Amino acid sequence: MTGTVVKILSFEYYVKDDITGEAVLCRGRGRLKRDGDILVGDKVEYATGSKSASIEKVLPRRNALVRPYVANIDSAIIVIAPVPKPDYYLVDKIIVNCYKDKIEPIICVNKTDLLSEKEAEKLTNGYEDIKRLYVSAEKGIGLTELLAEMRGRLTCLAGQSAVGKTSLLNALTGSDKAIGELSQRIERGKNTTRHTEIYALDNTTMLIDTCGFSLLELDIEPQELKLYYDEFVSQNENCRYTSCVHVTEPECAVKLAVERGEIDKARYDRYVELYNELKQKRSKRYE
Repeated sequence: MTGTVVKILSFEYYVKDDITGEAVLCRGRGRLKRDGDILVGDKVEYATGSKSASIEKVLPRRNALVRPYVANIDSAIIVIAPVPKPDYYLVDKIIVNCYKDKIEPIICVNKTDLLSEKEAEKLTNGYEDIKRLYVSAEKGIGLTELLAEMRGRLTCLAGQSAVGKTSLLNALTGSDKAIGELSQRIERGKNTTRHTEIYALDNTTMLIDTCGFSLLELDIEPQELKLYYDEFVSQNENCRYTSCVHVTEPECAVKLAVERGEIDKARYDRYVELYNELKQKRSKRYE
């Protein structure tokens, strides 16, 4: 039988069966008992016995994150709002890491009840290549569209504090206890208990309340950064140099596109800042 690991308590694993949707308490067999061999979000094969069920095999992962430990995330809902002022530098970092780990990024503007439609759309200027949603957790606006994007997926919510991620969780689950049910605790050390849990909206739709540290800090080479900007990739062949990173090189097609208004200047400026940050980190690494 197959299922998804939705909760881990020490070396006890709760597996949501793919057919029945029921959570089955399992133990790890053999080497799978080692800490870290099974993650929440893992697709597994398990078998039932006379005394207990056991996980027999962990199926190949699409991705794996840390803080929290979770695998096979399909999409990340990046929540922004008019208040507090959006941290687009953080948004860009999350987007790059989503592409790196084959996670679909979706930008979600919350608190749209405080804005006109034009004002809400203005908050996502420069992200025309990314799917965008406009919702209000408090007023219930756009939640049907948000749920449709999450259907059949393991989704995480990401974004800065106070943008309304908690309110969205409660609105989606119809509960004021969502944070308690979705809480994650990770403790490390000898004989510790690790508790990571995801919340099931239905048999195929699951939600985790944070993307974790993995999506917030970049770990790529500076010259690779340009590959995670679709609007840059489409211009790259027009650059004078094939190795152009679109920062200081002459006859750069990306910089010319920025000057013509074809690429959002604010997003390009953040790209340069992020490139320089990665370059500085790389220099320190080899000092």
